[in-house]
Order: sequence, then C-alpha cells, then structure tokens
Amino acid sequence: MDTFRARRFSHGALELDSMEVKFQFSDQKVLENVQTKEALPIHRTVEEAMVLANQLVGSGNIYDAE
Repeated sequence: MDTFRARRFSHGALELDSMEVKFQFSDQKVLENVQTKEALPIHRTVEEAMVLANQLVGSGNIYDAE
C-alpha cells in the first residue's frame, strides 16, 4: 500500500492525519481524563484501500476491472 500512497502524494494528495481522542467523564459530568488512541499500521492499510476504491468508482471505470 505504500506504493499507492506515494503515488497519491506525488499527484498532490493532502495529508489530513489526526488523532482520535477519548474523553472520560465522572458521574457528575466533570472531565477526568483525555486519552489518544494509538494509530495502528492496519488503519493506514484500510485507509488506502478505501481511497483506492473511491478512486475506482470516481473514475467511472469500475466495470473495466472485470
């Protein structure tokens, strides 16, 4: 998937990476803790597969893949 990612960036893709945050509140609705979730390598793989699927559909050539 790194090859696809490199190609996208060479064609002007933007990096819109952000952290996922989890907030923990007390029973009285007071913020007690904020944690960030770890981004795993599989997340990037799924992201790239979704982008490729969107590009295929957007190209109008979805049936040419048969």
